[in-house]
Amino acid sequence: MQVPAQNCLMIGDTTVDILAGKAAGAQTVGVLCGFGEEGELRRAGADLIVKDLKELFDLFK
Repeated sequence: MQVPAQNCLMIGDTTVDILAGKAAGAQTVGVLCGFGEEGELRRAGADLIVKDLKELFDLFK
């Protein structure tokens, strides 16, 4: 896609998602409506944590 990693956002609900996003150089968002718990996502280095996708989408309005 030829998009620089710093212009990408990795959204996920597990530590694996957050760690993969960080490894790729992307900003990361942990979502609490899936499998992960807030503490786990924070420890993995999530840049932002939201309760669900609606909360995330509202940030872009």
